[in-house]
Amino acid sequence: MRKPGWFARGALVGALALMVPQLAQVALAKPKLAALAQSRVDAAAKVYEAVEAQWRAGRGTIDAVGTWSVRWVQAARDQPHTRKTMAVALDAHLARMQAVQTEATRQVGAGLASASDSAIAAYYVAEAELWAARGE
Repeated sequence: MRKPGWFARGALVGALALMVPQLAQVALAKPKLAALAQSRVDAAAKVYEAVEAQWRAGRGTIDAVGTWSVRWVQAARDQPHTRKTMAVALDAHLARMQAVQTEATRQVGAGLASASDSAIAAYYVAEAELWAARGE
């Protein structure tokens, strides 16, 4: 059997040389992706806080509050995570939705909101409970 000649060795070296920059880009992309995912989480949290404050002040909708809490969880899903960190994010979402439901019930009882706000809050709580139970 013949040993690989200079051409085969040269082709192998050339192929490896072409792959090294691509491998370096992949290594550099991971921290960049993690930073972008964290930026998305931070942005969703900031918007959530703003829309919740607007709703509590009577200038926003309960659906916007639920939507932005869901987006916050979705952003957390895109981060590198373990089962434990995802459980923490899901539990935080559930706690936010339960607090919103409590406030919606108070507002409906005081005549400050319609009964649909309680129903919307109940939906978001049920959804959050389901996701937390599934661990998704």
